[in-house]
Amino acid sequence: MPVQNNYDVVAHPVFFMIGCQRSGSNWLRTMLGQREDLIAPHPPHIMRDFLPIICKFGDLDDIDNLKILVDHVCSLVERNQVPWQDKHNRDMHFDRVAILKGSIHAMDSLRHVQRMEQMGTSRKRINIDTGFVEDDLNASTTEDIVGGEYYLLAIFDEIMNCYAKANGKKIWMCKSMGMSQYHDMLLRFYGKERLRYIYLFRDPRDVTLSFVKTPVGDCHPYVIAKKWARLQRYALRILSETEDLVHQVRYEDILLDKATQVSAINEFIGSRAESTTLRRGSVVVLRDDNEVVESAKTGREAQMANQLSYQFKNLQRGDSFTKGQMAKWKENMDGDDVHMVESCAREEMTRLGYFPVIVGIKAEPIHFTADLVEELEKDNTKLIEKMNNDLLDDNPEDFHRRKRQKSILNWLSQLRRVSFGQKTQRFVRDDAYDTDTDDMIDPSRDIENADTFASWPKEAYKVGFLSDEEVSDRFSIENTKYLLVEGGRGGRSRSFSIAYSAATQRGYYPQDRDKKNQDTFVSGVRSKSSTLFAVFDGHGNDGTACAAAAKDIICKQFLEKKKKMSFENMFNNAYKQANDTLAGSETIDASKSGTTAVSLCITDNGGVHVANVGDSRCLVISSSHQGGDHTVSVLTQDHTPDNVAEANRIKQCGGLVLTSDQYDRNKDDSIYSSEPQRVWSSEGKFPGTAFTRSIGDMVANELGVTSEPEHTISKLHKNDKMFVIGSDGIFDFISDDDIARISSQYSDPALVCKALVGISYKRW
Repeated sequence: MPVQNNYDVVAHPVFFMIGCQRSGSNWLRTMLGQREDLIAPHPPHIMRDFLPIICKFGDLDDIDNLKILVDHVCSLVERNQVPWQDKHNRDMHFDRVAILKGSIHAMDSLRHVQRMEQMGTSRKRINIDTGFVEDDLNASTTEDIVGGEYYLLAIFDEIMNCYAKANGKKIWMCKSMGMSQYHDMLLRFYGKERLRYIYLFRDPRDVTLSFVKTPVGDCHPYVIAKKWARLQRYALRILSETEDLVHQVRYEDILLDKATQVSAINEFIGSRAESTTLRRGSVVVLRDDNEVVESAKTGREAQMANQLSYQFKNLQRGDSFTKGQMAKWKENMDGDDVHMVESCAREEMTRLGYFPVIVGIKAEPIHFTADLVEELEKDNTKLIEKMNNDLLDDNPEDFHRRKRQKSILNWLSQLRRVSFGQKTQRFVRDDAYDTDTDDMIDPSRDIENADTFASWPKEAYKVGFLSDEEVSDRFSIENTKYLLVEGGRGGRSRSFSIAYSAATQRGYYPQDRDKKNQDTFVSGVRSKSSTLFAVFDGHGNDGTACAAAAKDIICKQFLEKKKKMSFENMFNNAYKQANDTLAGSETIDASKSGTTAVSLCITDNGGVHVANVGDSRCLVISSSHQGGDHTVSVLTQDHTPDNVAEANRIKQCGGLVLTSDQYDRNKDDSIYSSEPQRVWSSEGKFPGTAFTRSIGDMVANELGVTSEPEHTISKLHKNDKMFVIGSDGIFDFISDDDIARISSQYSDPALVCKALVGISYKRW
């Protein structure tokens, strides 16, 4: 059974890019890292750098020694040349205690498997597709797992898992190209069911030319070519022994047809899944493969790396530049260097389809005597020294970053810079449903301190990831307004007053920080004898335009309503017209975009009419007849797949009602999943709506998602004190009862709006 970690219930596959550096590996990792579910950081080479010195840490079964190793490895990653950041663009600071616990758990699991094998018990594995435990007929036993190298691998694994989670990703890829030499360890640790390789290779003559011109690694053609050949032998061995675990790709083929090659790699990795941020959204919209690939140049990793070092200058260049990288050695490489590279790597390059032009054709391979090898390696040392001196002159910041990171390897084995418990991950938890943690967020907390949020967005920085100024720029509120209603039918019904306010907060999406506010509202629009309030929660790429269009049409229909027309018919016509308008629009793409819509109309004679599609909500708060606590009545029902009647309609129209996990696992609704149910097509993983009614969403319309509103008709009662109408951005994070408790603390509607928005923002 492969080692299980604490990252997720499902043991996801792990990916290692192997081959050799200067083969387009950073270019490829930035493209793959744009997937919604995969993280591919610049590697700090944990295994390469720590394995040679692992003995200095002593017996790692001694917890004190293991703590030191954990601290050193975490420090190496935290000082990486290209910083590792979380999804909020903050530098990573790893929780040493969590990494320690995770690595011990992994070792215990590994040793348990070994004991089972030594006792003759059949080895088990978890089938990723079904989740069932079954016999692993391909398993083999190995020597006792007592070496520090497995502890180091366990620490590496836990760090990668923590980094993926901090970025809302399910899977990770390690771009330390030399990991191929640890294949036996990796296979033992992860098992065949989890271990995967992307084998990227390039003509060694171009690799050598690139190394010579770049401030990284070795500098002499002999040393570069020997290393290239050695790493290819490791990779080719993996390919010959476990071909099904490897996807091969030539750098030159990516240059010729980037879209096709990256698409094939994505197919090998598996269907793209949503990030944790997307999984909480109203609709799941995954970009197509071409959009993912093309976004790499402007992605976080490419931008950050390009600013830090000349080494990464190519990551943001266009296709015309990349195509010019094909076989550059033919014009730019000295013949003697070509001869040397081919002499070192002829066998491996030939196996990979790169053929010599000198060795065996114009000249015999060079015979590398011991004296010649010693001389060439000395030359390499001198060239590296010159390279570092040049780097110090040209980019001193880059030089010192590398030096500072490398210095960790020279720390004394007894050195731990701070008390172990002090280096904790400085993350505000932003997932109220994170079942991997013990400190579950209490959904009722802060209710007693709602006054803290009545001045929102003052001190907003304390509860999120943006400054007060940034939050304020995203927040808008209408001051409280007052409306005196004289009563209907010539004043024969009682008069009453309405005080109202409205507020909206643009959401915080760490992977799309500039995403527009797609919500809009109607507050206090008067006709001759009634007042309209409404909330529209847009979603999808054109959600902002969909919400605005629906708002305009419904307002217009309300103002033009004929006296004898019922409000139910008026809203039915208005919602249908809004939907038809979006369907026929040439400027708004409503195929996978739309809006929820909840409308509240209060007539002058005290009538209350509510129309709703989607998961926005309207409720009324009333004072208790006995005094004291307030009561709350919900005037709408959420149109989601959790509603049995709604789900049945979707299924009758040919749609599927499943969570994203269930869809990915053979569309099996019997598999337990804590994720929200969504509407899917049987023909592909779309549209992924978390609602069953909306305006727009034409693809979802064909699966039973309708724009026909549900209605509630009632009368104002003397105990009714307040209506609250809002989007799921409020109601997903604050319960109806808590909304009543918060709202009842204030007489000013603007303060209610601020408090509800502030608490919701914190919990988001």
